[in-house]
Amino acid sequence: MSEFQKKRLEHAICYFAREFQRRAKRPLPSMGLWKLLAFMDFWGVKEFGRPVFGLAYLAWKMGPVPIDIYNNHPQSPLFQFKDKGENRFDIIPTGVPDMDHFSGIEKEKMGHLIEIYGDPSMKTGLMSEASHQSIQAWRRAYSEKPNQPIDYKLEFSGDIDTKPENMLTPEEEEFFFWRGAQRLNEAG
Repeated sequence: MSEFQKKRLEHAICYFAREFQRRAKRPLPSMGLWKLLAFMDFWGVKEFGRPVFGLAYLAWKMGPVPIDIYNNHPQSPLFQFKDKGENRFDIIPTGVPDMDHFSGIEKEKMGHLIEIYGDPSMKTGLMSEASHQSIQAWRRAYSEKPNQPIDYKLEFSGDIDTKPENMLTPEEEEFFFWRGAQRLNEAG
């Protein structure tokens, strides 16, 4: 992940923690954060052909989990992970997010998610169920083999790797460009 992407992720976590706490009057639980990040990433794939953060997710029973953050919480002056035991955490905002790291439509989507899931009556179980309903890639991966990595391409219908080029949607074409760039970065 590039430094720019790390900064975007830090500011998104701070934003979600801060706005959730402001609206719900309680800290953002880690499972809630996992869902908010997944909603953003898979929405980005569906709408634009590329994830917003590009995190690696596993298809766990309770929905998609960003495994790198789950295993190794990011350190930032903008937030802290407060241990609640049993690998559960509250995310406490300690700074102010710089929303200039996001496009207008990304800010709008983040605000919309907080409007829904920051409602004081919203429980994390409902967030989990919503991720099951709205993230097709999780459903496909989990039904094939629980706990496996989720391939972003599963957010598109069918197998886009075998789809004729002239039948690809603009989002699917953009996904191929994004995936190719990721592979080049990994190769060094």
